[in-house]
Amino acid sequence: MNITRAYIDESGDTNLNINIEGVSSHFIIVAILVREEKETELRKEIKNFRKKHFQESEMKSANIGSINRRVRIIADLVGINFAYIPFIVN
Repeated sequence: MNITRAYIDESGDTNLNINIEGVSSHFIIVAILVREEKETELRKEIKNFRKKHFQESEMKSANIGSINRRVRIIADLVGINFAYIPFIVN
């Protein structure tokens, strides 16, 4: 039996009144999908990725800073084997 796990995170604001100061115009949910037999391998890869780019702290887009750093991070993510499903509400 193939079991797939989903790790889900969200970003943005659930408030639909975007005219309020501080309310974002987008709400994003992303599910990272991994087959159970590949989960240990993925965890190791993510741990190394996190250590390299975030010094093992929380991985938050808001903490990335420059576009050059963002490009380096995305380039390293390409080498990690996982699937994802994004859901974006504008």
